[in-house]
Amino acid sequence: ALSLYKQLLLNDRDNIELISKIGLAELAVGNAAEASIQIERALKLDPTNKNLLGPLGEAYEAINNNQKAIDQYKSAILHLNQSLKKSGSVSFKESAEKVKKYEEKLARLYTRSNLFDEASEIYKKLTRNFPDNASLWFGLGQSDLSRGLVYDAVKSFQKAQSLEPQNAEYRTALQSSTDLRAQISKNEDPLSITDVKLNDIYPSLYLNYSETNLLPVGNLTLTNNTNLPIRYNQISVDIPDIMKEASIMQGGVITAFS
Repeated sequence: ALSLYKQLLLNDRDNIELISKIGLAELAVGNAAEASIQIERALKLDPTNKNLLGPLGEAYEAINNNQKAIDQYKSAILHLNQSLKKSGSVSFKESAEKVKKYEEKLARLYTRSNLFDEASEIYKKLTRNFPDNASLWFGLGQSDLSRGLVYDAVKSFQKAQSLEPQNAEYRTALQSSTDLRAQISKNEDPLSITDVKLNDIYPSLYLNYSETNLLPVGNLTLTNNTNLPIRYNQISVDIPDIMKEASIMQGGVITAFS
């Protein structure tokens, strides 16, 4: 087919459809450099042909032109998301599958480019949408580990390994991150109190208010090695000689960190 397209192009050198097909065919057979040239040419002749943005990103990625690949994947995802809003059921499914495909490629490319924050954000979105996909949890674990979020990485690797227990790569990553977590925990606690600031206490206020637990007492500052919520059973505050009884907050989840 590729040779036929090239032969036909000799008689119609600016035929956008033929140029596009040649570019896609070159990409399919692994000629990424030539594919990028032909797809670039097709897009220059017809900038509205947004369906070529993703393949052009793939061609750039294959020749290690990472920044251009990132730009093309982002443009392709934007276009596809816009298409999803007005697609029929069949085209919706096709567009949704392409969005997932290019988001995965973009996340992996971010990781290879040491853009770990960006990679983690995409992987978080993908794992929410596809929670049974082990490779996505593994990718999230890798990006978080590279960000220094060891505890988060362990959790993601555990999920990946639980979905594919026989995967040696996932098992090795989980073991390595677990060992690193143990090493870190020897040197410092994953959660610690770093500062306590109490407001001025006036005994008359506490004697006159029945709901003493609603009064502001002060600020407690915690540091955390993870982005995971902190779950607690109970927080109790007691000021001797001022409060008749301790103010108790029952168990819950702290989702904001200092």
